[in-house]
Amino acid sequence: MIEVRTTEVTGSFTLYIENQLRGETSSWMGAAWPGTSLNITFPSLFRLCAVNEGVGAAMRISPDMSNACTVTSQSNPALRISTNPMSLQSIEHGRELFVPVPSLYGGSFVLRARYASCDNASDAAGNSFLRVGNTTYRFDKRIRFMGNSFENPAQVGQTLPNQCSLPPRTVFNGASCVRRASCGRSVLFKSASVTLNDTIILAWNADPGRRYIYSMLNLRLEGAFSISPCSSGVSRWMRTIGACSGGDTSLDSTTRSTIGDALASSLDTNPFVRDISLSGIGCSASAESIGARLTVNGDCWRHVHPDHLSVRDATRWAEIHDGNFEAMANGGPNPIKKWAETDKSYMEFPDSHPMQSWADRNQALPLVGRLGDVVNFSELPVQLQTEQMAVRVGALDALPVDGAITCGSPGEVDSIPELGNQFFSYLGTANNFTEVHPTIDFPVPSGLDFAMSANNVALKAADQLRQRVAWSLSTILSNNPIDNEVEKWPDAVTSYYDIFIRHAFGSYRNILREVSFHPSMAIYLTYLRNSAFAATRTYPDENYAREIMQLFTIGLWQLNEDGSQKKDTDGNSIPTYTNEDIVDFARVWTGFDTRPFRRNLIDANYGPVASGNKLDPLQIRPSLRDRLAKLDSGYLGDTYPLCDEQPPRMFLQKGATFEFSGEVSFEGSTLDSNAFGNRRGRLSPSPQSPLYAALCGPRPDASCSFPLRVVLPSSLPCHGAQECGAVGRVRVIRIADAIGNATRFYTYQPPPCVRLSFFGEGRLTRRSTTRAQCADPAQAVGAPVCCASNSNRAAGNCTSESLYSLEVVPYAVNEARCAALNLTMCSGALLTTASFQVSSGIEMFMWTNQTCRTQIQVYASGQVGMFDPEAQYFFLLQNNSNNVFRVRWTSGAFPTPSLAGDCPVGCSSSSTATGNSCICSFDVTETVVYRSVNELAAVSPDGAVRTLAETLFIGASRPDLYDGMYRPCTESACTNLNGVSVWLHVSDINGALSRLTIFELPPVRLGGRPRYLFNRLSMIYVARDFSFRNPPRFNPLLGALSDSAQDFNSDRLWAGQAENEVDALLEHLFEHDNTAPFISYRLIQQMVTSNPSPRYISEVVKAFRTGSYGDQVFSGTYGDLAASVYAILMDREARSPVLEADPSLGMMRDPLLKLYHILRSLKYKDYIGREVVFPDLNSRIGVQVMRPPTVFGFYLPEYQPPGPATNRDLVAPASQIATAPNLIGWLNGVTSLVDNGLTSCDSGLGHDVSRGCYTPNPAPADGELSHRPNGTSPADIVDELDLLLTTNRLNSTIRDVLIREYNWRLNNTGNATLAYLHVAKLILAAPEFHSTAANSLRAENRTAEPSIPSKGRRFKAVIVVFQSGGADSYNVLVPHSNCTGKDMYAEYATVRDIARIDQSALLPISVPEGTQPCNTFGVHPAMPRLRDLYRAGDALFLANIGSLIEPVTLDEYKKNAKRLPPSLFAHNIMQRNIQSMQPQLQSSDGLLGRMMQVLSQDVSPAYKTSIFSLNGKVKMVQGTVTADMISPYTGVTRLRGLSMLRNGIGNLTSNVSDSVFAETYADVLSKSISKTEYLT
Repeated sequence: MIEVRTTEVTGSFTLYIENQLRGETSSWMGAAWPGTSLNITFPSLFRLCAVNEGVGAAMRISPDMSNACTVTSQSNPALRISTNPMSLQSIEHGRELFVPVPSLYGGSFVLRARYASCDNASDAAGNSFLRVGNTTYRFDKRIRFMGNSFENPAQVGQTLPNQCSLPPRTVFNGASCVRRASCGRSVLFKSASVTLNDTIILAWNADPGRRYIYSMLNLRLEGAFSISPCSSGVSRWMRTIGACSGGDTSLDSTTRSTIGDALASSLDTNPFVRDISLSGIGCSASAESIGARLTVNGDCWRHVHPDHLSVRDATRWAEIHDGNFEAMANGGPNPIKKWAETDKSYMEFPDSHPMQSWADRNQALPLVGRLGDVVNFSELPVQLQTEQMAVRVGALDALPVDGAITCGSPGEVDSIPELGNQFFSYLGTANNFTEVHPTIDFPVPSGLDFAMSANNVALKAADQLRQRVAWSLSTILSNNPIDNEVEKWPDAVTSYYDIFIRHAFGSYRNILREVSFHPSMAIYLTYLRNSAFAATRTYPDENYAREIMQLFTIGLWQLNEDGSQKKDTDGNSIPTYTNEDIVDFARVWTGFDTRPFRRNLIDANYGPVASGNKLDPLQIRPSLRDRLAKLDSGYLGDTYPLCDEQPPRMFLQKGATFEFSGEVSFEGSTLDSNAFGNRRGRLSPSPQSPLYAALCGPRPDASCSFPLRVVLPSSLPCHGAQECGAVGRVRVIRIADAIGNATRFYTYQPPPCVRLSFFGEGRLTRRSTTRAQCADPAQAVGAPVCCASNSNRAAGNCTSESLYSLEVVPYAVNEARCAALNLTMCSGALLTTASFQVSSGIEMFMWTNQTCRTQIQVYASGQVGMFDPEAQYFFLLQNNSNNVFRVRWTSGAFPTPSLAGDCPVGCSSSSTATGNSCICSFDVTETVVYRSVNELAAVSPDGAVRTLAETLFIGASRPDLYDGMYRPCTESACTNLNGVSVWLHVSDINGALSRLTIFELPPVRLGGRPRYLFNRLSMIYVARDFSFRNPPRFNPLLGALSDSAQDFNSDRLWAGQAENEVDALLEHLFEHDNTAPFISYRLIQQMVTSNPSPRYISEVVKAFRTGSYGDQVFSGTYGDLAASVYAILMDREARSPVLEADPSLGMMRDPLLKLYHILRSLKYKDYIGREVVFPDLNSRIGVQVMRPPTVFGFYLPEYQPPGPATNRDLVAPASQIATAPNLIGWLNGVTSLVDNGLTSCDSGLGHDVSRGCYTPNPAPADGELSHRPNGTSPADIVDELDLLLTTNRLNSTIRDVLIREYNWRLNNTGNATLAYLHVAKLILAAPEFHSTAANSLRAENRTAEPSIPSKGRRFKAVIVVFQSGGADSYNVLVPHSNCTGKDMYAEYATVRDIARIDQSALLPISVPEGTQPCNTFGVHPAMPRLRDLYRAGDALFLANIGSLIEPVTLDEYKKNAKRLPPSLFAHNIMQRNIQSMQPQLQSSDGLLGRMMQVLSQDVSPAYKTSIFSLNGKVKMVQGTVTADMISPYTGVTRLRGLSMLRNGIGNLTSNVSDSVFAETYADVLSKSISKTEYLT
């Protein structure tokens, strides 16, 4: 908003923005001062719609202060201030100190050195001015970014003392971390309880960087919210002390009882509201129940809106609220901010607003919780985890006095002011963040920073091969920041692309890991804040689980080494995964969240993760994590060591890793400070301990240097009772340096390990009289505690049953310690609450001697759940909880209820939302697999590794770590096993092998994880006759759960175990047999040829697998991209001139790479130092960096264009986007580039901000192609262009055409430059430039498609609107009422749970009675138009499951008894199938394509037909009749300058080519030009 005044300075309009003087101008909106001709009363407000900085630059203003921006042009005036404010300083000399900054408009300078007489004076608004002579300068505060690389972390500039970016320490940057006192102190948070009350809300709203947090009032049960609690699933009830005023609502007794019981038995502890879930059973969804009042246990409970008293973050909504401009124009306060600005903690929803407004817009107000809820500070949205709030609630850990630990971060580069502001820094606006905003020095459209960065690096970097590989990788691991709104954070997007640049010649596994932990990918593929079912009662999102397999690693079909598909005995391709695998792996991608915001990052406060950190790798929040076992080819976690059978004191073994955490331990300052009167102490080695020496890092004076990371080079002996007795969990080591008078902490990083999911007889653990769970006595999960004989209270004043705080041990260790104290184990009726006085800590689960057993619930699907009758406070372990996971049942058989509902012996029947289930007891049986050395003789020596890997699954640690307990087996039966070493335990004698025998197998892949396997198998037997192998799991589960609110005992402490599980899945996918051929094939397609031979693929796969090629050794490990790229480029199919003549080799080139080629080869030179800017390339040429239309990339690798490629069964991926709009858009862009330089004028590809192409004086181009030929003859000039642009591949006929065209243009104009530009444009249209390999022309002219004359028949059109998929079809059409046999809506509601639509919100439609299972269905409430069309008879619903090859039942599907469409769970394949309706034929033409063939070719007389596609070359339109491609952005695109180019292009494409790709291009170009001219 600009306020313009006319009375302050005679002869000038004075301009104010936000009441601050900004300048003076003698004219305004074309009128001279005092502006009487404008008919405007001054002072007056104007809306600033857009502005280009720079004197004389365009400004768009509007006198209309409403939302409508009626634009008036006004030039940006020079800064001229006649008055002399406090902050205006004058310097007589000093211009030599100013360095000009590259700028479109000029006038910006950097002060090279500080002038002696300058001070930092500024006015109240922070403005400073400087006058040099008669020229006034305003100090322009600009963003300053700090350098922080892996090589040089925490670069601190003189202008930013004690300021470092302080990224978190992660597995990706740990090696770069340093301790720097110059960085000041980093802020560390810990867990703490936060009560969401008025005081806390007001504190947030008053903190610096103010938020707008409110509890919501006046939300009404109207419209879509007028829903009975009996049908809405979860309903909210507000509590009022005492009986209901006016009495209770009149409800039927059953309904009243159902609601009352649910309120009375609810575990919801909120003091103001209670959320209950009703199934609809025993509860009548009457109108009276809406807003009902009930007195329960003496208090009144009233049904209220589901968001009544919800606490929400309205910060973003305060900026984009619809009424902001109106309020501003009327001089009123911001409608959202006014509540906080008047010290209110609540916001009242206006009576004038319909409740639909809340339904439509509440997503812009993220939920924090409910007023009165007690939440953990660490679980708050990251934007609310402020330092001020942490101090207030006790969540701020002590600050380190040694200086911050700061780590490097890729892409954090120090800004250089002298280069100007070339990149856009996003600032939110009130217009929904979509307006175009200029940068400071060069105007560019918003959201292009990442593309600008990538394009300019690709064009200008010296390491061109690295850039080329990075581009190829980015097309495989696609990510579109536009789709996920991350384009507002260019640092996030560029850091994603930098993964491929950084690892282009590294390990593909590193790429997978960094991509998976990148915030941009998590947002794009929707696993950010993905939650386990146990956390949110909704199933995890499956998106990333599917795409990481289908697109990033293993693909859809099992492959041979040469890339060919494996076949089963019936000749069918074999899928690599099933939908069940997707569901399982989706649970691995739970718990991921962004890290707290920090310095040196851009924050747009916008989108799905407003104010979050989009740069640093994701963290895992264990509270949202799925803990259950997961199946892969076996189980995720197979072959990993068992945690409780590792060598004792692993923290002292060789390779043990410790990370310095400073004055504050990993377990938190609460424990460090002895806040609970901790008498147990910490695990603190004495100065005489070898471990102390290793962690202390003694200096010459014996004080400690405290190294940041310590890896023990050899195993250490234990020293003292604490160390030697530490046989359980060790997390923190305390080092007390008496000489240096410093106490510091280290965190032990245990190696990845697993526990088996099930155990037999357990022992009860308790932390109080009400909180218990059943635990495996062999596992170190219980805190030690002892009781006096015959007592159920812990013995007092005992100190030696626990050696250190938070110690957990196996049951037997607890028992032995009690015996040594002449005490006994406590009984299961233990009355003592866990504390530091009686055990190792408060809220710890302590061992008792009571035995217990858990049960298995077998669901109708065969999936299982865990049921611990003792763990009633853990939803995860309750019966009927639907927390299920897959197991591999022996022979596929599992216990199921009979038709009568009875389960097998040992089981009881239980009804669930998904059908009847059996809750069963079980036994755990362990067997020795190989009982003697002699049995090993039967194992084939050459197949030993495979045989043992298929029979042994339980992992062990390295045998040499077990303190001399193992010796190698030297008998021939052992040594004959190729690749296998057998390690005998000391108990293995006389040729016998035991459960402790260890088999050492080589890594699955070169450089991978070694495998040490125990000689045993653990099986679970259910109801005697059913069994499955005991699954391993990484995460705490049975007996190891915690419900503690204490920071030192909370879920966050096992985030490392969750990361280990993610790594295990990545390892499984990375090492999968398919990954090498799948990725090798994709890379060859991107870099050399679309259809590599099997031999070529095999060579690259070998390089990928071995890390070498021929005699050239790279890393020598699996997944080596340097070796792979070397093999790709050095193979004869990439280099042989003979093979170049093969018409099936080569490829159609990518449009963006062709553009890069032109700019580099023809020497693009910018005029004024600005970066190359290509806006909107996607809509012009079909490709833009990091903007693929879908996760499948810009084009499909399996795409077959009609014509020679399909005829030869070849693919031509890039031809999928070689449509008329893209081809002609590309040609228009590059011909404009040749003629005009880089501009938007004449259909150029440059940006159009402030260009003014159609004004009398358009802005100049940004740069030009500076190449001019060295030769002078036409032949020399053509040959030079041939070398630069087609590597001398021009066909002689094409070459002759170009020479003739050069001569023609030279003769017409007499201008050699124009003749050169003419032939340059033509060669850029030649088939040889757009394809690789030789262009072999036939003596055959291209013929046009025959034209069918019209017969005057009636015009008809079929219009297909094809959605991309992903719709929740179960909520599009829902059974509503009047159903036969049962209440189908109730069944739907039970199964869908919180994903269901309330019955009253559905839009009912009726069907003829008796024709469907229900007479009334409900349409989704967002589709009233569809409902109306159905009622009018103009639409129908067709329920189907996609295109089938033949009818199939569910049982036949499960047994694979019928032919099925391929890849049922791959979006792109299913889209292809539905568009062809012939899923059994991959090469089938599309449905519309075949329809057009019948009408135009197979009937007589033929119909005159046309097909038009606004969505490119989709399968639907493919056929013998060529579809006309229309741009959805620009319509029909004509070729500019066609009159000048028509003859040349016609001759370039007139002959048919034997080269598949040259012919495909030439045919498309020829038809595109003729069709677009015809259509216009």
